Amino acid sequence: MKRTSRKKAEAGFNAVPGNDRIKKILRLALEKGRVPNSLIFSGPRGVGKRRLAFVLAQAINCERGTAEPCGACAACLKIANGKLPDVWAVEPDGQSIKIEQMQAVRQAAYVRPLAARRRVFIITEADKMTADAANCMLKILEEPPAYSHIILVTSMAHLILPTIKSRCQLLNFSPIGREEIKRALMEKGHPEDRAAVMALLVNGNLEEAMKLDWEKVQERRREAWNVFAALQRRGEASVLLRSYAFSKRELVRDDFEKLLGVLASFCRDASLLKTGGEASLLLNPDYAEKLRTLETGWRSEEYTRCLNKIEQTFAGLKKSLNMSLLVMSFYSLMGEMRHG
Repeated sequence: MKRTSRKKAEAGFNAVPGNDRIKKILRLALEKGRVPNSLIFSGPRGVGKRRLAFVLAQAINCERGTAEPCGACAACLKIANGKLPDVWAVEPDGQSIKIEQMQAVRQAAYVRPLAARRRVFIITEADKMTADAANCMLKILEEPPAYSHIILVTSMAHLILPTIKSRCQLLNFSPIGREEIKRALMEKGHPEDRAAVMALLVNGNLEEAMKLDWEKVQERRREAWNVFAALQRRGEASVLLRSYAFSKRELVRDDFEKLLGVLASFCRDASLLKTGGEASLLLNPDYAEKLRTLETGWRSEEYTRCLNKIEQTFAGLKKSLNMSLLVMSFYSLMGEMRHG
C-alpha cells in the first residue's frame, strides 16, 4: 500500500478543498474591498460551506489586511477558536432557528465591532429559520448594517424566502472532486489505494469522507458486491428488495444512496474489463479477479444501461421521490436485463 507523508496544514482559502471558482470570487471581492453585506452559501452537505464562511470571516478581519487570511494573527486565531466576539455562529436551537436568535443578531448587527474590523454573522442551516425568524432576518437585509456581514449557509436554498434570497448574493457550491477527496484522505494518513476507494463512496462529501472507517467501508463494499452479483443471476436479485424496498430502517435512504455509488463503480469496472480495458484503470482493483470470473452474459451495453438506471435512481432520491418505488423500478429493469 502506497502511503503519503502528511503535509503541514494549509491556512486560508487553500485549506478548504474544492470550489475554486467560489474562492476566486471571494478573493477578488476582498482585493477590491467589495465583500457583499449579505451572502448565501448554498450547496450539498459536506462540501465546506460553513468552513469557507469562517475563512471569509478571517480574511475580512485579518490584521495583515490582504485577500488571504494569514491564520496566525490574533484575529485569525480567535476566529478559528470561536473566541472573537464580533464573529457569531448561529445554529438551529433544536429543530429550528428561532425568532429570539434572529432578534439578538439584529440588535448586534447595528453596533460597532468590539474587537474586530467587521462583525460577521454565520447562520448555519439557514433554511430552518421559523417564519418569524425569517421575517426578522428580512428586516436586517432591508436595512444592511454598515459594520456587518451576514452569511446564510444552507443545503436547501429553495426553502429560504425569495425575498431574502433576492437581497443576498448567492454562491452555489459543488460536490468536492474525487481526486481532491483522495488527496485529503492521503494527507490524513490513509494509503493511496484505500483513499481512492473511500473517495468513491461519499458523492463529493468531504466531511463524510474524513469520518469513514476502513472496516465499515469494506463491509459496505462486500454488501454492494453481493447485490451486484445477485442482480445478474436469475432469481436472486430479490436481496435488493428485502434490504431496501421494504426496510423500516431510519437511515435506509442514505444506505441505498451509498450502495448505488458502489454499484456504479462495479458496473464501470465490469464494462472496462469487457471491452479489454487496462486493469490499472479499475476503480476497485482489489475486485478485479471477482469481476473477471463473474458468471454473467451481460455485454458492455448492459452495464451502460445499468449505469444509466443508477443515475436515474440517484436523481429520484435527490428529488425525494418514493424510495420503495425507486428500488422496485431499478429491480424491474435488472429483471428485464437478466431475462432479455
